[in-house]
Parts: sequence; C-alpha cells; structure tokens
Amino acid sequence: MMKRLSIGALLALILPVLFSCSKRPDVYTIGVSQCSVDAWREVANSEILQEASFYDNLSVEIKSVRDDSEQQIEDIENFITKGVDLLIISPNESESLTPVVEKAYDAGIPVILYDRKVDSDKYTAFVGGDNRQIGSIAGSYVMSVIGGRKRIALIRGTRGSTADTERYEGFLSSLMEEDAPQVTIAAEEAANFNREDARRVMGDLLAQSREEDPFDLVFAFNDEMAAGVFDAYTEAEKEHMPLIIGIDALLTPEGAGTVPYILNGMIDASFIYPTGGSVVIDVARRILMGVDYQKENLLSTELVNSANVRVFQAQMKQMVEKQRRAEELNSRIRGNTLRYERQQQVMYISLVFVLVLAVLLLILAFFVRTRNHLVNQLNDQNTQIRKQVDSLEEQKKQLIDLSEQLEETTQAKLAFFTNISHEFKTPLSLISGPIDDLLTNKDMPESAEVPLDILKRNSSKLTRLITELLDFRTFEGGKMVVNYSMGNFDEFLREILKMFADVIRRRNLKFSYETDGADYEIPFDPIKMEKVFTNLLSNAFNHVDKEGTIRIRLNSSRTSTGREICLSVFNSGSYIPPENMEKIFQRFYTLDASQKGTGIGLALVTSIVDALGGTIRVESEEATGTTFFVTIPLERDLHTDARINQANYVPEFAMLKLATMGEEDMASGILDEMAREEGKATVLVIEDNVDMRYYIRNILSPDYHVLLAKDGNIGISKAVKFVPDIILCDIMMPDMDGYEVC
Repeated sequence: MMKRLSIGALLALILPVLFSCSKRPDVYTIGVSQCSVDAWREVANSEILQEASFYDNLSVEIKSVRDDSEQQIEDIENFITKGVDLLIISPNESESLTPVVEKAYDAGIPVILYDRKVDSDKYTAFVGGDNRQIGSIAGSYVMSVIGGRKRIALIRGTRGSTADTERYEGFLSSLMEEDAPQVTIAAEEAANFNREDARRVMGDLLAQSREEDPFDLVFAFNDEMAAGVFDAYTEAEKEHMPLIIGIDALLTPEGAGTVPYILNGMIDASFIYPTGGSVVIDVARRILMGVDYQKENLLSTELVNSANVRVFQAQMKQMVEKQRRAEELNSRIRGNTLRYERQQQVMYISLVFVLVLAVLLLILAFFVRTRNHLVNQLNDQNTQIRKQVDSLEEQKKQLIDLSEQLEETTQAKLAFFTNISHEFKTPLSLISGPIDDLLTNKDMPESAEVPLDILKRNSSKLTRLITELLDFRTFEGGKMVVNYSMGNFDEFLREILKMFADVIRRRNLKFSYETDGADYEIPFDPIKMEKVFTNLLSNAFNHVDKEGTIRIRLNSSRTSTGREICLSVFNSGSYIPPENMEKIFQRFYTLDASQKGTGIGLALVTSIVDALGGTIRVESEEATGTTFFVTIPLERDLHTDARINQANYVPEFAMLKLATMGEEDMASGILDEMAREEGKATVLVIEDNVDMRYYIRNILSPDYHVLLAKDGNIGISKAVKFVPDIILCDIMMPDMDGYEVC
C-alpha cells in the first residue's frame, strides 16, 4: 500500500509539470507558389522566409516554376491536398490559374494573390505593386524625356498575365492625355519577362527597321528585358542607341540585381517594383490570427535613373544593414528565449529529480524490508528450475538416443526389405518363365488358360512393385545414376503409347498426344524416362472417368539457364483438393481408402525427376480434371556418344505396368453371374480383386451357388436382393471396407 501511495504522489507531482512544459503554440503552414525563377523572385522569396522566421508559429514552403502554368496548377493542387493553412500565389497567367485559385478559396483556404491577379474576386487579399499606376508613371516619364514626334518600341512580358496587361493599359492611358506630345508606338513584341527572349525579338525588330527610322526609346516591362534590348543593340552594332527604360530597380543585399544596369549605362531608367515579401507575410499572419487586414495592399513605386541611382543604392545598403542588424537581434532574442526555456526545463527537471529522489528513498525502505523474503523465494524457485533443467536435459538425451535407435532400426528394416525384395526377383522370374511357356503351348487345354492368365498378371504385378521399391530405395540411398543417351524423345514417347492403344480402345477413351513441333533429338535416360512417363500414364488410366479424356502434351522452351522440356498428362474425372497436392508425392500416400494403388508410383516419379534436376507439380479443377507437369532441364554442356537403338529398345517397365492394369478389361467376360441351381446354398463373395473373385468362385461353385460383388455398395445391394446363406467379405476395399459392410 505504501508503494502505491508513493508512486501515485510522484505521478501527481510530475504530470502537471510535464504537460506545462510540452505545451506549444499552433504552427501554421503557408504554401507559396511562384510563377517564375528570376532575381526579383529570389529577393521576394528571401524576404518571405526572413519575415516568417520572426514568428515561431509560421512554417513556409515555397514551390517555383519556370513560367509553366500547368506545373504551377499541379503545385497548387498538391498544396490543397496537403491541407496548408494559407496559400500565397503569384499566377503565371491569370486566365489559366483562375479555376485552381477559386478551388482553393472554395475549399476554405485563405488565398493571397501576390504581384499578379486572376480573373476572379475569389481571393482573400492582394499584395503587390500597382501595375497600372507604374505603367502610367512610366508613360508620363517617357513624355517628359522625349519631345515632338518620336518612335518608341514596347517589349512586353507574358501575354495574359495581369502584370503585362495592367502595365500596358496604364502606359497607353498616359499617352492618350490631351497635352501628350505626338509619339508613335512603332513596334510591340512579347518577350515573357525574359532577357534572352527580349534580345531575340529586339534583334528581329532591328533587322526589319530602316536606318533612317530608328527607335528613339524602348520601354521594356522589366529590367531583364531592358538588358536584353541593350544586348540586341550591342550585337547589331547600331550607332544610334535609344533611351532604354525598364521596371523593377531591384537591388539584392549582396549588391546584385538590376540597379547595376543603370550604373553601368545599360539602361537609362527604371521604376521600382517593390517585392513586398515582408508585407505579404504580415497580411498572412493577420489573416491566420484573425486580426483585421486590408484586402487590397498596393505597393508604391519610384523612378530610379542616373541622377539618383547612387543615392538609391546607398539607401538600400543602409536598409540592408538595418535588416541585418534586425536579423542579428532577432537571432539573439531567439537564442536567449531558447536558453531561457532550457533553463526553465532544467529547473523543472531538477525539481522533479528531487521529488523522485525523496519518493525513491521511501520506496527503498520498503524494498529493503521485503528483500530477504524475495531472495528466499527466488532461491527456492532457482532450485526447482535447476531440477527441471536437469530433468529436461536427461529427457533430451533419452530422445536423442531413442531417435538414433529408431534411425538404425529403420535403416536395418529398409536394408532387410531391400534384400528380401532382391531375393523375391529370382523365384518370380522362375515362376513367370514357365507360365509364359505354358501360355505359348498350343497343346494347353482351354480351361487352363484363364488360371494361367491370372498367374501371369499377378506375377507381373509383384515384379513391378518390387522393381519400383528397389528404384525408390536406390534414390533414397543416393545411388541413383543417370545414363544419358542421344535419341528422339518424341518418338520414344510415341512407341510407349502404342502399347496402350488396346486399353484406350477397350475403354472408349478420348485420347490425344500433342507436341509443339520442336526438335527433340536430345540426350536423356530412356529407362528412367520410361518409368516417369509410364507411371504418369498409368495414374491417368486409373483415375479417368468412364469414356473420359486423357491428353498428353510435350513442349519445349528456353529460359535464362537454357532449354527445358515439359511433359504434361491430363485426365478428366478426378480432383485433388489443394491441401493434398503436396502430400500425393510422398511415399505410400493415397488420397483416401477409395484410391487403388500402393502410393509408390508418384513417389518414384518424384525421385527420378529430382535426380534429373527437374520439377513435378500438379493442377486440379473439380469440374475439369487433374494435370501433372514434369519439367526437366537439358544440360548445356552434356555431350554423349551413346545413342538409343529405338528399334531394339524394350520398354520392360511399361510392359509390366500394362500386364497388370487391365484386370477388369481382361476378365470382363469371365465373371458372369452363375445360373441358380436348386438345392445349393447361396454364398455372396465381396472382393475388389477380380482374380481373387474368380479364384474363390471356382473353388466354391461345385457345392454352392456363388454371387459376386466388386465392392461394398454392390455387395449390400445383392445381399438385400438375394438374401444369401453366407457372406465372404474382404476387409480392405475402396469406398466401403469390410467392417462397414458388416
């Protein structure tokens, strides 16, 4: 209880301090979109950032384009999506920028138009020079410096921008006054407020003008274009240099800008076009803080020429120096404020530290009292844990020993099984040989042919199973050797398929074999590929539905590692659930009790494909069927002189498979129902193996009337229909085993 009270008191003291220290004013994000990148814009951006730095709650992000309206629209859209608190926009073109400005305004974002306007009243405030007034003052100045009938040229800015339009309108209004001297606007071209464009268009005008009609004055709508006019006259080497007038009179803190153009005589006069960066931030701050502001904020202009340029330059230097000192003072204030805040934080932390230390001393006293008790408990627990660890180590050792024993036992069993399988092959060969001799003997009674056929089929089946087991064991022992020989793989598969033509005909199957027409003269191991193909084909025969479809395809392709062949075998009427697709390649695995087979065939195919460096996979659709795909790479550097004699090659494994897969087909006419004989008891035999059914019937038929059923469902139906005296039932059967039948 003491510990809980102490911690509660500690939190009650610390949390108010932490919350009071962490409180900060809201920070407003201002997005600035500039229409171009030039000296005037750079000074304006510098003033905006400088003025915003005086306020801790203002954050400014500037995006500038190079007279590209589409890019500027995209930048403003990004600002809107980002959710800035205020937008400052200097539109490149008033008409094209109007929709996006209205969109921002309608979205509730305050919009300050800077330097230029748009064709809409949907904006919060405007800050910039009075372009119409500047144009008018420039016109008055032009009339004062020229007399009589004179020729002037106008170099305008970007068509469609408010700066260009208003300056032009103001200039024309001044010339239309009644007391204006007679002047002629001999030429008028747009140069996009760009020096290089102005040099080019002025050069074209000079090339087109006559020497006897020179321009007396050129009025460019900014100083950069005025400098371009001077460049054009210099390149043209004209003796007569007109008066050149511009707008901006820009002087950067470093002494650069356009005022030096007047000092070095490139232009004769310019009118100050104020940047007003500090004004626009002041208006923005007023809007964000909810303070009264003016919607229209027009900045005044003054004439700068050779008569006052040095005074103007000196005044600008003094202003820059004052600004520098103000920045330095502001920096010191921020530093002192930060230092004060840190000292305040240190004081709070020190106070908290003292309080924490006092509380910890109280808690320590409580811990000391309980320490001995906890130590004793830990010692007891450690002792128990050590005992458990020792016990687990002993169990682990026993498990390892048991695992090693099981491995040894398993290997011994497999070795014994392999040896026994080898031993079985000799007597099986001795059984199969005489049977073949008897079957080929023309003097053999017809009644003995059926039993001999049964012997032949089952001896072949046992031989095939032993062969598969030995092959599988060879792969598991890492002793499988691949013997490559050159041959035509396509013809090799076709020869094997010919052996199954009779089975296909008897079962009335829709069978097809397709290739892509590639050259299949390749090196391969005929014995192993025979086993792979025969097992896949046998699997298709075992699971295809009645009168269903079997489709085989052989394709060749090239990959980054070389050429590979793909063999696919499809059969309709079967479905493998996704959760069983990987399991079917495991040894001795069958999907369910209804599936015939030992589960060795696909495991053997997988082992051979692995030894050949290939892959095997399966695809299955419930309404369509199942397809097995075997992909085997062809070795690039494999060269062999051995060649398969396909005319003399004997596919022994396929022959064994064929001999055992047609039990139902070969015995279709053997197991007709026996006629009922009076006085004989009735026996129902339920057995899935056709040869066993035939054998049992031959034994019992002299004394009993024998009924036959190949599975549990048919057996139950016949038992209900005929009510036999006794039922003989196999235990292991597909669909329904013997226990379920009983």
